[in-house]
Formats: sequence, C-alpha cells, structure tokens
Amino acid sequence: LRARGRLATPGVEVAWTGDAGFGDSAFARLDASGQVRDLARFAGGTAGRFPFQVQAEASGALPRPAHARATFTLGSGTLAGRQLARGSAQARLEGTRLQVHELQVEADGMRVGGDARADLDRRSLDASLELLLAGRGRAAGTVSLARTRAGWEGHVRGLTLAPEALPAWTSDGAATLAFRDGMRLDGLRLRSGAQRADLSLAVRADGALTGTLAVSALQLAPLCTVAGTTCGGVATGRLQAAGSTTAPRLSLGASAHDVAVGPLARSSIDAAIHWEAGRAAGRVTVAGLGGSVVVSGSVPAPIGRPPVARDALDLRITARDLAITRLAAWRPQIVRAATGTIRGDLHLGGTWDAPRPDGTLRLRAAALELVASGARWEDVVVALRADGARGLVIERLTAAGGSGTLQGSGRFDFVRGAVPTVDVRLELERFLAVDRPVLEASVDGRLRVTGPLTGPTVRGRLYVPDGTVRPAFLPAANAPLEPDPTIEVVGLPGTEAAPPPPSMGELALGVTITLGDGMRIRRRDANVQLGGTLHVERTPPGPLTVRGTVEIERGWYTFSGRRFTMRSGEVRFTGGPVDTAVLDLEATHRTTEYDVTVAVQGTIGTPELLLSSDPPLDETDVLAVLLVGRPSGELSDSERLSVQAEAASLAVGYVVPGLGGGLGDALPLDEVQVGLEQVRVGQHVGSDVFISLSQQFSGWAGQTMAVEYTITRRLSVELSTSSRGSGAIDFFWRRRY
Repeated sequence: LRARGRLATPGVEVAWTGDAGFGDSAFARLDASGQVRDLARFAGGTAGRFPFQVQAEASGALPRPAHARATFTLGSGTLAGRQLARGSAQARLEGTRLQVHELQVEADGMRVGGDARADLDRRSLDASLELLLAGRGRAAGTVSLARTRAGWEGHVRGLTLAPEALPAWTSDGAATLAFRDGMRLDGLRLRSGAQRADLSLAVRADGALTGTLAVSALQLAPLCTVAGTTCGGVATGRLQAAGSTTAPRLSLGASAHDVAVGPLARSSIDAAIHWEAGRAAGRVTVAGLGGSVVVSGSVPAPIGRPPVARDALDLRITARDLAITRLAAWRPQIVRAATGTIRGDLHLGGTWDAPRPDGTLRLRAAALELVASGARWEDVVVALRADGARGLVIERLTAAGGSGTLQGSGRFDFVRGAVPTVDVRLELERFLAVDRPVLEASVDGRLRVTGPLTGPTVRGRLYVPDGTVRPAFLPAANAPLEPDPTIEVVGLPGTEAAPPPPSMGELALGVTITLGDGMRIRRRDANVQLGGTLHVERTPPGPLTVRGTVEIERGWYTFSGRRFTMRSGEVRFTGGPVDTAVLDLEATHRTTEYDVTVAVQGTIGTPELLLSSDPPLDETDVLAVLLVGRPSGELSDSERLSVQAEAASLAVGYVVPGLGGGLGDALPLDEVQVGLEQVRVGQHVGSDVFISLSQQFSGWAGQTMAVEYTITRRLSVELSTSSRGSGAIDFFWRRRY
C-alpha cells in the first residue's frame, strides 16, 4: 500500500508520503514535513511556531509493531517566547520499550539536551535532562514517572543547579513529583556547602497556587558579586506563595546577621514583606549603624515593568541615633571625618511621580570635615521638616568654622519625581571655608542654590577678609623637578593615589569673589598682600572659567638670597585655562651700588623672568650682583660657578631671554646653552680636549659630565658619565658640506 496526503488545520500543516506491507513481513514507512503554526493548540498554552520533519519505519504487525525507529527534526522558528534555532531527536521501539536519545533543542540563549526511556505496558517514564542558559547557568536532573489511576507519580533525583558565577546546589535525596489535577512537587531539598533550601510547590489545573521556599545559612556575598557590588552576611528566611498563577500572593519573612555592605559591617536586617497585585507592604528593620532604621508601609513593586506615575506611595521611615561616622564611611572621598547622629521620622505619601513627604529629619554633628574643604566645622545642625506639600523645609542650618559661622534656609521640592528641586540661601560670616596646605580662607557673603539637585545653579558674592596662600614654590625657590622614571625608591611609606577631581556634571556657577586686606601669600621666604576681584562662572556642560584680576598690593619675598620689596603686580584671568592667566609682577632690591628690579611677565604656564638694574647692567651682571655683590667681570672662579648654578636653576621654570648669551660673554666659557629643558656649559683645555657639564631638567633630571678628545680634524672620541650611574664612549665623524 502506498499513499500520500496533505493536512492543514489552524494549528498545523503537514504533507506526507508512506507505504506499508501486510502479512508475515509486515512493515511501514513514513516521511512527513510541515509547519507548526500554533503550538499552544496542542501543548497547553506553550506558544510556538516552527517547521518540522519526521522520518519513521516499523516492522511487525500493525498497529503495534515489534520494532520501530524514527528521527525528528525541528527548524528555525519560535518556542516559548524564544527564537528557536534547531531541534532534533531519535526514537527507537523494541517491543514495549521506547527509547528517545540524542534529544537536542537550541533556542535563543538556551540549549536543552537529554534522553528518555518508557515502558508502554507498565506506563512508566525515566528521563535525564540538562538545561544550559547562556550567561545564567546550568541545571540537570533525572525524572522518573509512572502512570496511576489518578495520574502520573514519580520522583526527581540528582538535581544540580549551577547559576553563573555562584556555587552549585545539589539535591539531597529524592523529591516527590506528581501530575494529578495539575502539578505537585514535595520535599525538594537542596544544599550548597552549609547552605540549605527546601522547596514545595503545587499548581492545580485551575491555576490555584501554593508553595514554600525555606532557606538557611544563605551566604550573601556571592549574590552581591553577581549583582555587581560587595557585601557579606548570612540570611535565613521563608517565602510562601498563594493565590493563582495569574494573581499570585507572596509573603517573605527573613533575617540576616553579620551584614557588611561596602565599608559598613556588623549590621542586622529583619524583614516581613507581603507582595500582591504589584505592591509590596511590610516592615524592614536595619540595626547596627550605631542606631536603627525602620521602614514600613507599602510601595509599588510591579514585576516586569517600572512603577507608573500614578502608583500610590505609603511609606514611613524612622531613624534613631544613626552614627554619622559609620554613614560617612560610605563616601570617604567626600567626608574625611564626622561625629554625630541622625534622627528622623518621615512619612512618604503621594504618588510615584509626585511624592509628598511629611515629618522631620535632624542631623547634629559635633565635628564635620569634608575632603574638598579640609576645614573642621563644629556644632553642625541641619533640621528639615517635610510639610506634606511635596517639599522639605530647612528649619535650621548652622555651623561654626574657625571664628565664624554659617547659616542657611530654604526648601527642597519634589515636584517632578524623586529628584527634588532646591532653593537654598546661605549666609557666611568669617566662616572658615577652606583649610588646606596650600590655601586657608575665611569667607563673608551670600550664596543662593537653585534648580534640580542633580544640576543646581550657584550664584552669589563672597568676600574673603582673611586668607593665606602657601604656594609650593616662588621665584625664590627652584621649581620642583620631575621624578626620574628609571629610579625606583624603596623603603618609603606608601602613598595613595590622589582621587580624580569630582565631576562638575550639570553644575552652573556665577560667583563673584573679592579679596580683602587680610588675604596674603605667606611663606618663610615671602609675605605678600593680595587684593582684587574674580568672577567664577560655568555654563554646563562647558568648563569652569575665571575672569578678573588678583592684585599685588604690598609685601616682600626672597629672590636668590636677597629680600625684594613688591613694587606692583597683578595676575589677569581672561576666562581661559588657569595656566593662560597673564602675569605682570615687579619687585626691587637695593644694594650699596645698584637698585635691582626683577619682573615676571608672560603667563602662569610660561612665565618670563626679566632682570634689570640702575645703573643699568646686562642680566648676567645683575644676577652676579645679587649673588656676590659684584658684576661678572669682577668674579673669582668659585663665584663664577655659583652664578652658573643659579642661572641653571632659574632656567628650570622660567623663560630668561637675556641670560644665555650674556652668561657666555661674561664668563670664560667656550659654550653656554640655557634652555627650558637643559643648561650646558663647556670649555676647551688645550686644542684637542673639550670638557662639558650639563644639567637636564626634564625626563630623568640629572647631570652629565663629558670629555671629548679630537683625534683628527674629522674624528673624535667622547667619554661621558652621569649622576644616574651610567657611562658611555662615543665616536664622532664630521664632514662639512
């Protein structure tokens, strides 16, 4: 018998050909291909659409042949919401025993493999399956089922759950699995080291749901690692499920001890939460922060989507004696030191997009020191009151810094979601705002902060009545040399890398700063009074700009061992980078015979040093007068070396236009080279030997001495040694064209 045909239904379309023989040598063969259009019509709601092929053959009397085998192949399509790549399986029937092997299904990010054995007479099934989820982990186990009058009953054994980047869990013993008017799983016990989990779950045919998951000794650190953060602690809890598959109800009771999150440690958490219809309600208590925080009420918590604007809030937060010291450990790059407590009692109502806080929050710090400021502030009090109208009112903001005070007022308004807009006014009276090694300043004035908290605008006027600037170096001292990258210094105490400067984000600035009579540059070798006005501005996302002038009003500083009196000076900021600010400084020193003037011009990035005198001398003679009291023509050999060394030190950080040529003319040297990166001097000894000494200021910043011997008119040899311990022999061949 040979036949072919085609079948088309809303759920499937198939075309087939086959033949069969009857009698003593009965047989059957089938070759079919088609398209599953809607798998949900056959598989209890599991959606799918894919092509398939079936090849089968059997021998023996039909319809129960003694032997049969078949191959199944699935093509590209969709299965259970995933993109199906391929699938295949092979089946073999020997009498009443059916075996399925080489089962493989590959879908988007998922692979299923396994085999199964069934006894058609006894109506039993044994299957081993493995599930791989890309980036999520692996699951494997064995299921044994037998047909009873009520349905199918059996066990789950050898279950292994290995989530990605987490320790594996394995089943302990056999769990009971039954399909009777739905599905029921009882007694599934999992372990991973000392961790334990017990699971029971029942889903009836009508969708009714019950289940319990109990865990003990659960380690939190691996879970936080997967979440991309750092934590520690041990948790115990129970999750219960009820309701239905379409409208579940979840209840969680859990506790955790020895909780460590970031820099915080030795805390505990207790939680009792109920979830239903997209909302979570309950109570969470966190203890061990020097006090406690209790959060209770209900909030929107939809699964699979974010909360919507109209979702209602009903949350109460109560804080008792929270230690600022422990909270500040969260942000060590912001807070250097703090002592005090926080107390609060807030109720958060309204909706998700328009929260309405109501209650009080109070911070009292005996001492507070921020990294950026460096100043120690005392008796810091911040009292906030939520008025229930989408806002927080600053009832009190006070602090003492140095001999002055700070006071503030204003409010935070939650008009558009959880990020508030601010309107805060600050009044400062001789308040110590900055206390760092390079700058100490007390401030008078007023500031106003407005706009969203994530991108505020700061405007106002500040007056600095007292302040001290301590620059790292002045023209009196050598500029700092770059470290030699070839030298490794051992045995020194470790130093932490400086944190990167904080991002200014969307911060907008418009602040005018006026320097008072008490603003000075003060060092052991300098005391200079400053004045002037600066305008600090920024329009996001642009850079910070500074415009204005810092004036040198009076004072003195030491240059090359001599005390100079400031005659005039100013630094003009034009709105570009700080190192482009224009310098115009001048100071004088009187000797017995000369009035010496030192002028610094150019920019901060490239300063230019000018030396002059009355009566007039060239710059080399001026430098000699400063060092030894006489012009260069009257110097001894040792005094000339002193002038050479000082010229080299000045060339490190300044452009010195007239010094190089003048030095060569004034001193008995055949070669003088003065530049920003190197100073080199040399002298012939006889007609064949040239001795040179150079000081390098960039790179490894060392000295080199060389002796060059001329063998012939074109050929010479040079021997050199450096302060870094290296030496060299070089041969030179010269030819003029």
